[in-house]
Amino acid sequence: MNIKNVYARLMLAFFLFGTLYVSSKYLLSFFPVFTLSFLRFFMAFIFLSMVVKGKKLAIDREDRKYILLIGIAGYFVSVCLQMYGIRYAGASTASLLNAMNPISISIFAVVILKERLTKTTMTGLLIAIFGIYLILGSQSGGSVFGVIFSLCSVLIWSYATVMVRRIAQKYDPVQVTRYAAGIAACCYLPIGVLEQFRGHTWELWTSQTLGTWLVLLYFGFVCTGYAYALWNISLTELEASICASFYPIQPMIAALFGSILLHEAIGIKFAYGTVLITIGILLSQKKDRRIGKSYEY
Repeated sequence: MNIKNVYARLMLAFFLFGTLYVSSKYLLSFFPVFTLSFLRFFMAFIFLSMVVKGKKLAIDREDRKYILLIGIAGYFVSVCLQMYGIRYAGASTASLLNAMNPISISIFAVVILKERLTKTTMTGLLIAIFGIYLILGSQSGGSVFGVIFSLCSVLIWSYATVMVRRIAQKYDPVQVTRYAAGIAACCYLPIGVLEQFRGHTWELWTSQTLGTWLVLLYFGFVCTGYAYALWNISLTELEASICASFYPIQPMIAALFGSILLHEAIGIKFAYGTVLITIGILLSQKKDRRIGKSYEY
């Protein structure tokens, strides 16, 4: 596997994650949080099931707890907190806070996976995060609860990420993503049904426009199923801290599309921040790392 292909996969994954913030902000205007989250992961499960059709994967008994952890903590608890962060803090602010993921993932990777975090990589991460601050810092705001939800989401997601890195070294990462998405969908389902009954929102299923349904399909199939698979595959090929250094692409894309589609203001600082993010990512990749197993789909 060519290292450039691995980097291209990571860049695509975080481009899609960046558009996820904007599409979720739009969809939250029509769907309750848990209903939307169920639809998201159920569609991701369907999409990944089609991708791996005909392939069997047996999970050893001692490893099943890791799949459950990824599905429940990473794709259920963390994403619920992320969605509430977006709702109460706004797409840009939630994305800014999510930019702390490279640091927290790197710390968890050092502690749990015994990865070595070099000074060059850390310097690159800090430069990129400062670039994020230039892009989004002046837009920060929203409810304090939105900020708390987003920060808790970051910590839980970072821990789940290093668990993916551990388990996907042994199993097909796309299958791991599929199982975890299915577990998450099962967690969301009863709360989503209760949400429908309590909110009397059954009419939303017949009142949406074609455009809303298309955004929902993109949200579930592409932003979640495809993007998560790209991310998990990358975690088998590069160290978690190196993969995490691509995170700054996400808020940059979120800010750009937030400006275009949600009319969230950006200024000259966006250009400065973009330059710093690019420098930071390039610097953090300066030292070549050994590529692990590769998977093609």
